[in-house]
Amino acid sequence: MSDRVVAQELTAMIDLEHETSGVLTMAPRARVPASIVDMPVPRALPEKRRRMRIAIVSPEVGPGAGVPHYWQALANVMAKHHEVHVFTARASGASLKNIRLHRVWAVFFGWFLLHATFYFAVRCQFFLQRMLSRKKFDLILGIGALTPFADIATAHFVQARELDLQKQGLFPRERAPKGLLSLDYALYSRTMSALGGNFYRQSEMGIVAISAAVKQDLVLFEGARADAITVVPNGVDTVRFNPANRELFRKTVRKELGITEEQTMLLFVGNSWGRKGLRTAIEAIQGPGQEDVRLVVVGEGVRDVFLDSLPPQLVNRILFTGKQNEHVERFYAAADVFILPTLYEPFGLVILEALASGLPTIVSACAGASEWLVDGLDAILLQDASDGSEARAALHRILTEPDLASYLAKNGRKRAEELHWGAVADRIIDAFEVRSEALQSKTAMKEEASQLLAE
Repeated sequence: MSDRVVAQELTAMIDLEHETSGVLTMAPRARVPASIVDMPVPRALPEKRRRMRIAIVSPEVGPGAGVPHYWQALANVMAKHHEVHVFTARASGASLKNIRLHRVWAVFFGWFLLHATFYFAVRCQFFLQRMLSRKKFDLILGIGALTPFADIATAHFVQARELDLQKQGLFPRERAPKGLLSLDYALYSRTMSALGGNFYRQSEMGIVAISAAVKQDLVLFEGARADAITVVPNGVDTVRFNPANRELFRKTVRKELGITEEQTMLLFVGNSWGRKGLRTAIEAIQGPGQEDVRLVVVGEGVRDVFLDSLPPQLVNRILFTGKQNEHVERFYAAADVFILPTLYEPFGLVILEALASGLPTIVSACAGASEWLVDGLDAILLQDASDGSEARAALHRILTEPDLASYLAKNGRKRAEELHWGAVADRIIDAFEVRSEALQSKTAMKEEASQLLAE
């Protein structure tokens, strides 16, 4: 019996349909069972799917982090077998091959105006599309409550959950926005929360959640029906993010950063540094014997909030690169260890990117991606992301136990290979087909019942 099977059989089962009361805490969620980890589908996938005409609808699509990256990757892999159309307001730098791009008008000023104008504009555009076009889409994929006309809505983030964490003081920001920025974000958060609650409670469409954590939040905070939600994780490009990149980029990037081969490069990738645990990552490199560790931070945030109280010798060991969306694979290739001690993360694409790159990885157990990992097998999972001493101990283990580092890197890469974008696309299409059959069956039963009553 393999290590993975043994570990999975020992992990706790999670029951998403269990009703609970009170306020959710930041405690790590239970590990999911092997059946979920292995991404089962309700039925066997056909050897060859029929070619479909698919529409993907999102405010932004492109190479950046999060949702834009998700849709670009999914569009490209679906376009290999289907006719794909992308409806978006912005596709800056997007690489969309054999895909038809449809521009949607929107105001790019703050979060609220962008999403509000996109919401109304894309609904009008699809109404006209249906009125004027004889050729309809077989499948429309959209993003949550922003696309109530879609067949499948993907849920990447639950706004009501964010507001709850803010009230508890468990969703820290490195610096609160002021003036118009503060008003913009407040309007966006509350509008999306209200829109989401109304949408998820009443919607008949299928919902794809990127993690069991997001599914649970949709049920608890938005009133969604658990049986309408399918959990399909994010994927990763295992060609772009690959251990072979070390030969191509390692020496060059480390030279640019001023990091020698004798020193250890600890990599942190992400924005929203307060939420994603940069403070804990900094505490992880303060232990004795770790003077040669350099923490490289890829992403955007407010530096001085994290650096002001630190001694100069520690500040000199923290390097900031800014955004590197189009070339981030170079930094994974140059690193020795990856860390993301996030306090809250619905999934975390960067976690899969690190694993695919063959890096021993330290990540919070509460991150959505951690549901698909086994502690000590694929990565080291931190039980308390705010505890710098736990992160420090995890890093110390990896640096002092070469066999463990190699073991984590090897198994992490294998796990990433299983979570590729092709598998994600198949599961989403299958979720749509199963949902469609269920709705057709429900409609047929209603019609039969009506006929019986009429007789």
